[in-house]
Amino acid sequence: MRELFEQTLAHLLPKEEHLLYEAARYSLEGGKRLRPLLTLTVLETFGQPIEKGLYPAAAIEMVHTFSLIHDDLPSMDDDDLRRGRPTLHKVYPESHAVLTGDFLFAYAFETLASAPELTDSEKNALISTLALRAGTKGMIGGQILDLDGNPEAWEMMSLKKTGALISAALEFGAILVGEALVPFQEIGQYLGLAFQLIDDCLDGDGAVKIYGPEIAKEKAETLLEKAQERIKLFPKGAPQLQALANEMVLRTI
Repeated sequence: MRELFEQTLAHLLPKEEHLLYEAARYSLEGGKRLRPLLTLTVLETFGQPIEKGLYPAAAIEMVHTFSLIHDDLPSMDDDDLRRGRPTLHKVYPESHAVLTGDFLFAYAFETLASAPELTDSEKNALISTLALRAGTKGMIGGQILDLDGNPEAWEMMSLKKTGALISAALEFGAILVGEALVPFQEIGQYLGLAFQLIDDCLDGDGAVKIYGPEIAKEKAETLLEKAQERIKLFPKGAPQLQALANEMVLRTI
């Protein structure tokens, strides 16, 4: 599954193309691919060929990477390292980093619009979902809350900045297999908050300053349990999806 996904990214971002493709590939390298794997694992769980979800999964990863590129910029978090390597604006001019993020955001929607094996109805549903989850009611809105730095808004910030795109990945799977969205949205919210809690524990920031490390970990484990209870209602208990949820939350890096 991971190999097929990497092949799809390589196809969509060929080496011989524009400098923006080169910079995009740099930022895409080394990712855990958790969000695209959620989409593909839903297809696998419901007995659908994962090939149908490769372009949609790539679009999710592009939007996620766009958010990381912009999050690292001097005007945002001003980070020097991402995944153990210099952030994009340290390798390329800052202006190139901004435009690379913009390119990936736009290219994600182009990728959805050109996805093979999908009906127009499926494409429209995917595009609408990604636009909603990435916009002011989702990821970008969460980034604004993060920049405001209000600890009382931590949960809302996390549901938007982190949880929205995780929910979108699961919703993508639901759209492609023809299932109702609500259960996947609920799982996405649980996993999004749990993922951010663990992220903050690893960084010693955010939720750790609000709850302390032990309570933050306990909250993450409780949210994971709630997600798993819902996942187990899927066909055959959805063991692959259970394993991926565990990988997202029970991690040390």
